Amino acid sequence: MKKIGLSVLLMLAGPCVFAGTTANFKVQATIENGCKLSNVEQRLNFGRHPVVGQGKLTGSVVNTAQSWNIQCTARLPVKVMLNGGDHFSNNSRRMKHAQQNEFVSYQLYQNSNLQNEYTSGNSYSLTSTTTSNTLLGFSVYGVADLNNNNEPRSAGLYKDTVAITITW
Repeated sequence: MKKIGLSVLLMLAGPCVFAGTTANFKVQATIENGCKLSNVEQRLNFGRHPVVGQGKLTGSVVNTAQSWNIQCTARLPVKVMLNGGDHFSNNSRRMKHAQQNEFVSYQLYQNSNLQNEYTSGNSYSLTSTTTSNTLLGFSVYGVADLNNNNEPRSAGLYKDTVAITITW
């Protein structure tokens, strides 16, 4: 009886050691038209100014390989939307003082001549990229108003965060 048991064990062990099996699996990827960005946060900095300063300040952020680096498939229709920022009130974007409840209003524009404002919540079509230049032509130009409707303001850092949504 031991002999039969041993024979059966050897026969079961034999095919596992010397036998081979083959199996297949598939590999795939779906490549889609779209956009990507490398650097999420940028700063539109209006600079340093005295608390008694008046007038309008300008600044800009332009999409380059060193800034957002937004690249899109050639000829893809792309739209951009900017929200009102964290301190939007009465249809106005505002930077808030870091500790005080004080604000400086500002506007954002599509081009350097400051003619076409980015209205909060509206979508704007951008010029499509080309096969030789996939960098999206997207810029934000800002104007901050230090006159501030003659409201007093404290010295300190004023800031806001604006969300940009790119759709295709």
